[in-house]
Amino acid sequence: MMASEIKGFGVQTTRPQEYLFLPKTKIEIYVTDTQLEEVIQAIIESSRDEKIGSGKVAVIPMEECVRIRTGQRGETAIF
Repeated sequence: MMASEIKGFGVQTTRPQEYLFLPKTKIEIYVTDTQLEEVIQAIIESSRDEKIGSGKVAVIPMEECVRIRTGQRGETAIF
């Protein structure tokens, strides 16, 4: 898991001529296919506040994962 402080904007903001970037947090989590739905539900349940700008969950396929230190590949490299 990795968290980054970023700036961005979405449809929730009325922007002046120059774009107004708002502080946001981007979280990246790498999980196995079997964990995917459980993790998505946990994120939704802990983050939902019924307000515009609550965020999004994007699921992007990971072709391969390799732990550099040991050379492990696949699911064993994720944990």
